[in-house]
Amino acid sequence: MVLLLPVERSPKNAPPPFNIHMTQKPFLTTLAQNCNTLTQLKQLHAHILRCRIQHAPYSLAPIISVAATSNDMSFFSYAHSIFLHLTHRNTFIHNTMIRAYLQYHSPVPALSCYSTMLQNGIAVNNYTFPPLIKACTALICSSNYASRSAMIGRLVHGHVVKFGLPNDPYVVSAFIEFYSASRDVHKAKVLFDKTTKKDVIMWTTMIDGYGKIGHVESAIELFDEMPERNVVSWSAMMAAYSHVSDFKEVLALILEMQDEGVKPNDSILVTVLTACAQLGALTQGIWVHSYARRFERERSNASCQRH
Repeated sequence: MVLLLPVERSPKNAPPPFNIHMTQKPFLTTLAQNCNTLTQLKQLHAHILRCRIQHAPYSLAPIISVAATSNDMSFFSYAHSIFLHLTHRNTFIHNTMIRAYLQYHSPVPALSCYSTMLQNGIAVNNYTFPPLIKACTALICSSNYASRSAMIGRLVHGHVVKFGLPNDPYVVSAFIEFYSASRDVHKAKVLFDKTTKKDVIMWTTMIDGYGKIGHVESAIELFDEMPERNVVSWSAMMAAYSHVSDFKEVLALILEMQDEGVKPNDSILVTVLTACAQLGALTQGIWVHSYARRFERERSNASCQRH
């Protein structure tokens, strides 16, 4: 339950009370993050308006951030409405909305939001581009926007270089995914090779790019070179083998992964069960099904303990 600041009744036409603490970002962020319902969030918004601090730096940013990135569509709609009526926007608010549009499968508004930033002279930063590039990638998967989004993505790449952010690992990973989706895996590999500090996300993204176009040998070569792997890396490699119907290697990988003590995620379990079905490997399928049920029980018990 959110505890809002009390607002005393004031005489007619008297200015509303002003509390200096309400202009402080940490205070507002704490209040917004503790809003469990849309009604509570609206109460906080109303209080900010009553205190006449909606134009103060960061006053509405916490509300937009919490609402826009919520998994509740009504929260997102409210954030979108606030954003459209804002007269004072900053980089953080635009970045939040770009990320939110992408989260709600609206890549075109995400690109429009970025265009508005440029038109209004609002600074961009390293948080602006990863979701923006992912929006271009999402559009490539649409037959209606494939060629246009590929061109826009390359323009965005030019902006990244212009603003001095070509080596940011999250930006590079997003571009590797983008160029792989554009079937320009050579360009993706050039970016990968140029990056001196590669994290597990970047390695996995490159493996996934190779896998989706059937270059399994290149994918396994990178997989073997990885200094560290996570469950998503294993999933990407299994998906690569599954893509070319090499289901025996999928089963070999699940055994290798188990030997290394890595617990599978849902995606891996689905891929492995599919491989068992394709191979007619009943014994292995029963084992994987039993393992999946045990894994689900362990996950449920862990969730109950946290709550």
